[in-house]
Amino acid sequence: MKKLLLGVLVVSSLCALQSCGDSSNQKNVEIDYNLREKMMEPVKDVVVPLEVDSAYEKYKDNSLTTGQRPYGKAKVSGYDSKITVRTSPDSELDVVVILKQEDNIVKNAYICAGDSYSFDLPNGTYQTFFYSGKGWNPEKDMGNGNIGGFVSSESFQKDSPLPIEYQELIYELILQPNGNFQTQESDQEELF
Repeated sequence: MKKLLLGVLVVSSLCALQSCGDSSNQKNVEIDYNLREKMMEPVKDVVVPLEVDSAYEKYKDNSLTTGQRPYGKAKVSGYDSKITVRTSPDSELDVVVILKQEDNIVKNAYICAGDSYSFDLPNGTYQTFFYSGKGWNPEKDMGNGNIGGFVSSESFQKDSPLPIEYQELIYELILQPNGNFQTQESDQEELF
């Protein structure tokens, strides 16, 4: 609305400046005035498609259980190293942790708010992504054949690729003073 009002003020100012000269600008002033009147008309209600509302209502309280793999089976196996993710007991958001190697999802798991999960992995370099939100919609298309996503409070975060060799990497998604980890922004396209 502010942009519209700002536009109206600019148009009105230009019209006032143009009409000071000669009467040939009178027609332009009238056209601009009509434009101003149209811009001042109330905005009609925006209609949200019924499918969006019904998906939200249907799935807003839905969740999976910790450890479920919403995006398919593991593509790597091994028990040399481990990545563990702990979520905050104070959070209301669930998280899907996705591990990628060279832009391919190799493991993923759903973790309920306040819970934790460990991935057993062969030694290698992995990039960890955190897709969090509320209300799991098992029919939501996330792209590239990945089905299932949150209906509200979606967030896409990541860490840099990290090599692990006979180690356990632990992520605690809990705000801590002097913590040593800060996620980076990501998006749906990069994740999937």
